[in-house]
This record gives sequence, C-alpha cells and structure tokens, in this order.
Amino acid sequence: MIIGSILDYLLHVQTLVNVLTSIRETVSNSEHLDLIFDGLPDEYESSISLVTCPFDPFTIDEVETLLLVREVHIDR
Repeated sequence: MIIGSILDYLLHVQTLVNVLTSIRETVSNSEHLDLIFDGLPDEYESSISLVTCPFDPFTIDEVETLLLVREVHIDR
C-alpha cells in the first residue's frame, strides 16, 4: 500500500479493524499495532523501534500520535 499521509493510513487501518470487529473477529492491541507497523515505509523504522522496545507498552493512541509527529519531521 502506498501511503498518502499517516493520518489517511491510520484511518485505513482503523477501518480494517472496525470491519473485523463488526464480523465478530477480535483484534488485540498487539495485532492492531502489527497492522500499523507492517505497512509503514522505512522512514518510520526508528519510531517502530522505539514503540516496540520492552518497556511499558504503548497504547494505539500513543503510537498514532508518535507517527503523526514523525510524519511532520519527515516532511520538513
């Protein structure tokens, strides 16, 4: 998938999660994060490394915010 903006991408992933949930497929936070990480370009590798470190797990909202901030830095 080609990413237009991170916000568009995150909305796309959320739509996929919502569809799965609507057909009674549970999506754990870990699976949700895997869906997000799997489609990100190489420019986000450092963000992925930060989020997947063995400290306290990040929430979906925290990861999305981090990626949106990273996008701003990449666009500069």
